[in-house]
Amino acid sequence: MKKLILLLIGIFLFSLVSAGSCSQSGYQYCWEETNTYGDATSNAKIYWQFEDDNGIVVPNNNAISNLYIKAGWEGTDHTVAYGIYNAPSWENIEGRIFADSQNNFIMNQYNIPLLNVGNGGKTKIASQGETFTKCLALVAIDTKHTDYYSWVYAGYGWIGSGDCLNIKVIAPCTPNCDCSFNTPVGQTCSDGCEGLCPGSQVCTENWQCGDWSSCIGNQQTRTCTDLNSCGATSAKPMESQSCITPVCDEGETKNYVCPDNSEVKWCDCINNEWACAISPETSCKKDYTWLIILVIFIGVIGILVYFYKRRKR
Repeated sequence: MKKLILLLIGIFLFSLVSAGSCSQSGYQYCWEETNTYGDATSNAKIYWQFEDDNGIVVPNNNAISNLYIKAGWEGTDHTVAYGIYNAPSWENIEGRIFADSQNNFIMNQYNIPLLNVGNGGKTKIASQGETFTKCLALVAIDTKHTDYYSWVYAGYGWIGSGDCLNIKVIAPCTPNCDCSFNTPVGQTCSDGCEGLCPGSQVCTENWQCGDWSSCIGNQQTRTCTDLNSCGATSAKPMESQSCITPVCDEGETKNYVCPDNSEVKWCDCINNEWACAISPETSCKKDYTWLIILVIFIGVIGILVYFYKRRKR
């Protein structure tokens, strides 16, 4: 989910660009873009996450009390950042960017002026009782001035006309709620209030996995739920096990002796099944091919001799 703008592609000089995902401590999402024109290199980096009053919110899970965007950004010279709702495309976002009177690139249509919040600050986007469903993209724009100047923007988020997310902002559990230490995520409190375990409850690492459910190829899989932190769930990479009962141990070897003890064949255990260079059942069968050929040859010679003697009479 990104869009890179290339700037000032000249006849004798061209821009060198690079882009990619990144990581930033304390943030879930990160993306950066770099553009070089002449001796001017601009670099825009945006990083952010959803948070509620208790901390990090995984998209499409419930938020407690309020929903915020915690955002940060970096650049080389003049850097601004914005939040945009329900943009139909990255091209639409690109079309909102223009140069001001100082040749710094800014945006003329946006929903959240992150520049006014401060790097790493929080912007409230929903309150208790509301459900956040908008498509949301965050953008950082950087302009670099030297003998030349370049600019670039980095964007990360959801693009569309709406209904990209479904984050319900609910009331926190009251003190008499039955949300004890290690209570599974999604616990309903005893007094009937709707909510997750309070953020003050620290859950130890715990994976709750369903039964082995289905075979994909030769691997049986199941889905697990992460109960590591209260108020958050995530998908664990599917565990797997073989759908076939092993008949031997991997790397094991054995020899196969024909019933009449005439031959010995070597076999190896591959993928927990015996594999032989030559099928023992086939190789142990007596080969009468040469005997049949000999009989046919003798028969042909006999017929030729018979006709030869008849001609001499």
